[in-house]
Amino acid sequence: MEHASVQHLIGLCTVLISPTIAQAQFEVHTHHEFPGACGGSIAVLGSGFDHVVWSTGAEGDVLAAPPGIYGFTIYDDGVLVMEGEREIESHGWEVEITPVASPDGLQLSGPVSVPYCGTQIFNAPCCHPDPAQTTISLLQDGAPYVADWCLGCADVQCAYNLVMLTGLPYGHVYTVLVTDPVCAGVSEVMQVTAHSCSNLELVTTVEDALDGEDSGSIVVTEVIPDLSEPFPISAPVNGAFILFNNLTGETIGSEQMGNTASWSGLAVGEYMLVFSPDQLCQPVNRVITITDGALVGARTASGINVFPLVADDHIMLTAPSGMSSVVISIVDLNGRVVRSFSNLSSGRISLTSLAAGSYIVCAQQGADKLRVPIIKR
Repeated sequence: MEHASVQHLIGLCTVLISPTIAQAQFEVHTHHEFPGACGGSIAVLGSGFDHVVWSTGAEGDVLAAPPGIYGFTIYDDGVLVMEGEREIESHGWEVEITPVASPDGLQLSGPVSVPYCGTQIFNAPCCHPDPAQTTISLLQDGAPYVADWCLGCADVQCAYNLVMLTGLPYGHVYTVLVTDPVCAGVSEVMQVTAHSCSNLELVTTVEDALDGEDSGSIVVTEVIPDLSEPFPISAPVNGAFILFNNLTGETIGSEQMGNTASWSGLAVGEYMLVFSPDQLCQPVNRVITITDGALVGARTASGINVFPLVADDHIMLTAPSGMSSVVISIVDLNGRVVRSFSNLSSGRISLTSLAAGSYIVCAQQGADKLRVPIIKR
């Protein structure tokens, strides 16, 4: 940058006024400019000095240099009257991009701008980016993911420009770059690791409600990450737990923080447990069913019968008063009701829609209750 005159510098420079000595009528000012091609300058203005020496070895009342800290000594008629340091700062691009974890993927959003623009002319940067050439790029694990995504603003140097990138997969490292060939070249403005926790295990204990009362409970005893995932989160896993009524969407109790959580006084029904880890990765959820303990309790009479206990495609159920008054549920080992029946015309119960595994058949006819484990092959 050329310096035509001291008066010209006053019009362009950011003024940082240092304490002056009474007998010397001068001030030391710094002009903060863009990094790279523009650099910056320090100028000694006023009167009362005849010579200035800089730490770079340069002499004169103006030092033009790249960003850094520079020392100076000022002489008046050959006598040292002041010495000190001034910094030329690197005022390039500023970003406020915030990573947000959502179930649908990582979101990166926020403004990217040139500082000190749009205020007063004396503290504007020396270099004005060309909007047509200024772009934002996203790298995934060091490789281009979204190439040359332009800010799309006619006054990129004077306006905040919102960046919004959504739906990015977890398990990767993302880097946001601003390419500004006129002023700053390529600037890395942020880097973030989006961990993967799609296989995060929530270890829970579920107690059913008794006789239809609000006496069920859900307790999360541990959160275990899957270390085989790409960029897994590390243990111990802390975060926020929220429980919802899965039918109404109503929140049950308040948010609980940490690596364990518990809810009691729950009615029969289906609940959605959502856990958002403190470490940046997707929230995980789990559907949990509180069943009626009276229905799945121990046998109170011997009239109802289920066979075979190891079945391929169906089981048979008999009841002394016929099938029409029998209420039947098939429950998996997580307490979820996977099939339910009533008003049956026959005792043949199809299992063809169920995956192979262990289940519990719960049946009730009046006061006669049955709970028996079966295996679907």
